[in-house]
Amino acid sequence: KEQLSKKFKVQGIPSFVLLKSSGEVITLDGRSAVSEDPTGANFPWLPEPFSLGDSFVGKDGDVPAASIAGKVKLLYFSAHWCPPCRGFTPQLAKAYATWKEKGMNVEVIFVSGDKDQSSFDEYYGEMPWIAVPFEDKRCKQWNKQFEVSGIPTVVILDTDNSVINKDGRGTIAGDFEGKTFPWHPPLIGDLENPSGIQDAPAIVALMETQTEQEQEQALSELRVLAEKYRCEEKKTGETKYVFFAAKTSGSTSGRVRQMTKQQSLPPAKHEHSLAVADGNTGWGCDGCSKSGDECKGRNRCTEGCDFDLCDDCLAESGKAIPSLPVKVVLLDLASQWFYEMSGDLTTKGVVDFLGEFEGGKLVKQEF
Repeated sequence: KEQLSKKFKVQGIPSFVLLKSSGEVITLDGRSAVSEDPTGANFPWLPEPFSLGDSFVGKDGDVPAASIAGKVKLLYFSAHWCPPCRGFTPQLAKAYATWKEKGMNVEVIFVSGDKDQSSFDEYYGEMPWIAVPFEDKRCKQWNKQFEVSGIPTVVILDTDNSVINKDGRGTIAGDFEGKTFPWHPPLIGDLENPSGIQDAPAIVALMETQTEQEQEQALSELRVLAEKYRCEEKKTGETKYVFFAAKTSGSTSGRVRQMTKQQSLPPAKHEHSLAVADGNTGWGCDGCSKSGDECKGRNRCTEGCDFDLCDDCLAESGKAIPSLPVKVVLLDLASQWFYEMSGDLTTKGVVDFLGEFEGGKLVKQEF
């Protein structure tokens, strides 16, 4: 049961996974497929192939889908009622203007989750790109096809419509200038943007207190293995391990340190100024990860980032951080266990560590 839950990323029950006779996955959301077709008219419920459709809504009328056929496409799943979406949209719009100035071969497509036409119209009025018409069937189809579970989400498609990155929001947020276009998933993810960390056992390197040179040396050791497993993933279609690094002290790295019983660190100073904001609920501190109703005071980014600190974390923010050695931990989030590596971060050290993990020789610890 535990192995199957890991393999098919089961997060809750009831869960219904549909497989072909060969064992290949048809869909991880068989429950919805069957519920929507109880007579079995669409058996065996194979997913529909992706299609751009015929046209989109543009600022000056309809835009033929053929006009963007050779571009990299960013499917932007968003809605006016979603506060993080409203914070991310102006940042994406500013970046979009930069990309167009540079002549980058990219287009953004708004896929709405709005509840009515007026909300769609108001929200789309803030956007400079094209959109799927409100209540167009593609909105629902694409949400299913790309397994969108929350918004804002950015799915990046290549010029041939193959998927480059299903979790493109974090990658783009770290590169609004487009230096890493077309934004393939990094070999080693930023722990503060942990998209995909639950897809497989995660090797996490905590290196917040190291110098840039020391961090790069450690990452070069880890990158060798990350490249190896990325190549295996392309061949097999299965993700065996994912890799992340914490280069600065933040909410996620702080949470991981807490979960794995490591020394806590003060949060890093935010890149923008913060101002006192209203609200004791509906937000969480990006320093200590506590919910708003547990915190004293709220201080929010003045530049539109979805970033808040409570009064206590604001007071600690930016303080000198004690020098600590790099710590490598393996997070098995599906099982709620973690494993701690001893010694320095070297390629051989991590290889031996994973060998002991796969051989069942490591002491597992509960979060």
